[in-house]
Amino acid sequence: MKTLFTLFFLTIRLISYSQNLTLEELLALRKKDLPTAEEYLTMKKWQFISSSNQNNVFYKGSFAYNKNSFDDSAESFISLYTSEQPKRNRLDIQIHKTEKYNSYITRIKELGCKLIDSKIEYDEIKKIYQGATTTFIITTSTVEDEVYTATSTVYHIFILENVEYELYFTE
Repeated sequence: MKTLFTLFFLTIRLISYSQNLTLEELLALRKKDLPTAEEYLTMKKWQFISSSNQNNVFYKGSFAYNKNSFDDSAESFISLYTSEQPKRNRLDIQIHKTEKYNSYITRIKELGCKLIDSKIEYDEIKKIYQGATTTFIITTSTVEDEVYTATSTVYHIFILENVEYELYFTE
């Protein structure tokens, strides 16, 4: 009986964990083109929302995980920005579950990324972690639900190459 309970618990845990993406999957996804990323995310039960051309430089694809059928709310959102000339890809994931956010932060630190900057601006906490080749810009903010007049915490993790961070995101 104890073995059956353990097996049941592990199965439930694996199913719930596999329904979202690991940090390693996000890092690999950032390097894909939009059609390949769309196929991968669709297989992982993410829903395509939109695509656009940003200033004739970046192509943006947006996806939602566990999207509500009645409104635009979802458990997570991903925006993938790709460009060909020069070849640069960026990824932004918006997370609403603290547990998932904590798992990403833990993994970023385990990969040896160091906190290089932090600040509070525009009612947000912004932290910047950097590894050998990758920068993570992490933003924590709140949003208000107009229907229920309640606030909830929203986390963004923006992933890009260190070179791009130095060129476009430092003062």
